[in-house]
Amino acid sequence: MSNEIYNIVFNSDVGTGATPNENFYFDWSRIPNQPYYVSFTFMSAIVALTNTYVANIFVDLGCCNTFIASPATGNNSYNSMYLGSLRVSGTGASNYLMSSEPDNPPIYLKGRPTNNNINIQIHENLITQMTDYAPAPVRYTLCLCLRAVN
Repeated sequence: MSNEIYNIVFNSDVGTGATPNENFYFDWSRIPNQPYYVSFTFMSAIVALTNTYVANIFVDLGCCNTFIASPATGNNSYNSMYLGSLRVSGTGASNYLMSSEPDNPPIYLKGRPTNNNINIQIHENLITQMTDYAPAPVRYTLCLCLRAVN
């Protein structure tokens, strides 16, 4: 195993679909199949945000140890595509969504992802977890940082 770091950049201008639900392609066989800690950075273009909900980002990286808890009256927790939360910077017409590496805990992958078709979703932190964040940023850059685990 290596101690390498692999950064995969997703630029919304090359994705298909529309923010907050875009699709990308990346050939995961370009990196070794080994365990990784995954962290991320995110920066959107300026957008007039009127939403008062937290923005959560979801990316299907395959098997991970991240779960979303259910309500006290609900069933068991379930595995999720949750990557982390985004911060709103500024107010009114001059703000943007962002996240730096220390803003969210890393996730652990037992091996590299296998699905080359990656869907990136930005949702509100509502109980359904799958309500699109609106107004969504028109452009963004998401950088996944995969750190090999020995």
